[in-house]
Amino acid sequence: MDQSLVNIEKTTIRKEEKQKLIICIKETRTEVIKESTIWKSVIGALVITAAIISGIADAYGAYKNINKAITHIMGSSIQKQYHLYLKI
Repeated sequence: MDQSLVNIEKTTIRKEEKQKLIICIKETRTEVIKESTIWKSVIGALVITAAIISGIADAYGAYKNINKAITHIMGSSIQKQYHLYLKI
């Protein structure tokens, strides 16, 4: 977990996401070292951390899909207008 904190500090993700990840990892570490660990809390923190990381990882793919859709819509729109213009 300590290495995860070091790796997160090195990333270029937004400060808010970085802080959320750091908090989740520190809370998980604190829970794991307790004498009577509440594993439900550990699993919950890991799920939250995975969701944040997944969202960050998927952001570029989502951007590409949205950009592709916009390009397609704009291209179709321009083609329709162009055909209408040629018929005049």
